[in-house]
Amino acid sequence: SVWFHDELRQPALASELAEAVWRITALDEGDRSGPWHLPGPESLTRYEMARRMVRRLGLAEDVIRSEPTPAATQRPRHIVMRDSRARSEIGWTPSKVLPDE
Repeated sequence: SVWFHDELRQPALASELAEAVWRITALDEGDRSGPWHLPGPESLTRYEMARRMVRRLGLAEDVIRSEPTPAATQRPRHIVMRDSRARSEIGWTPSKVLPDE
């Protein structure tokens, strides 16, 4: 399968995201309003995420291919968010989703 090597994302564990959402909802209404960003601690390409999963599953690395995103694709290439509000207000400290082994 093909995975793009030129798109950055910040994956986070679903369980940690769920816990963070509960912490946000527990805040007073005025304190929880506005945008909250809950990115994972690493910026990884889609290909890097796939490569780590392949390793974790013990599969041969040739089951995935790295390619650039097609030029006609209409989506952001780099989605990188700051989590300073979440860190200071709810103690957001995300774990790596798939540590590189």
